[in-house]
Amino acid sequence: MAHILPEDSAKASDFCQCTHEDKLPLLNERYEITNNSLGEGAYGKVFLAIDHRNDMQRVAIKMCDMSGRCISVYHAQLKREADIGLQIPAHPNVCKTLDYFVIGYIFYIVMELVEGKRFNVYMRENKFAPKNLPFFLVILYQISLSIAHIHANRIVHRDIKHENFIVTQNPDGTTRVVLVDFGLSNQFDIVEQEAVGTPIFMSPQVAEWIGIDEKCDIWAFGVLIQLILTRKEVPSYLEESKNSDQAMRIIFNLKVNPFPVKLIENKNPMIVLIATIARRCLEIDPYMRPSAAEIAERLSIFKA
Repeated sequence: MAHILPEDSAKASDFCQCTHEDKLPLLNERYEITNNSLGEGAYGKVFLAIDHRNDMQRVAIKMCDMSGRCISVYHAQLKREADIGLQIPAHPNVCKTLDYFVIGYIFYIVMELVEGKRFNVYMRENKFAPKNLPFFLVILYQISLSIAHIHANRIVHRDIKHENFIVTQNPDGTTRVVLVDFGLSNQFDIVEQEAVGTPIFMSPQVAEWIGIDEKCDIWAFGVLIQLILTRKEVPSYLEESKNSDQAMRIIFNLKVNPFPVKLIENKNPMIVLIATIARRCLEIDPYMRPSAAEIAERLSIFKA
């Protein structure tokens, strides 16, 4: 891997302001970055790139500018994200990390290119109407596979939510769902006890800072099912919250399972099945929640 060179003042903005006529040198003597932006988040920007050492394969490169931050801390966080991504064995429902390197103050993470829409976009465009039921069941099954895979490799994602799944298509036209963004992930044995993540998907154990393990991912999966079934942007128990702090307090004070029981009384047996799974995922006691592998087994009847 390349090393940090403090005297090199290169920043992400230097690489993002080029025009289509500009020809940038290969990054790490290998990757040709393009002007095609694939997304932007709190931790960096993602661009389409070409890998000149691997048959001109198209990849995604996440560029994280460490300047203006505590570099040692930020570098450690990014390196953890990259190392975790590299150690996860290949799986069709998990985005593969391919490489990482540092040039100047920029940390680059090279990932498998997954072209498609974020699942939250699909949820807005395709409300959970009866005609869309088969589609959503396939999605949920594949999401459970992705979570089961990282858990089998002793990784906690810590930010399971609709935005971190990309819905794409296989060459044969079938649907594939891919889990992305391991920025908050950690190994089972060294997960910090800190309240991080997206509040509406956060479990009581995270809000109470009593320890974070793979069961927080299971809670988030239950929240995701509830959002699909209710066609809402936030779970029903957080509808009165006005901001993240208020949502955290509500979650902290949850004492009973917040899943709407009426959803289990639906006449459609498939909806009853996923509603029952969601209710189990939202048990206050994390030890009462099912494993991701168990969920995947129950949802396996919805294989595409």
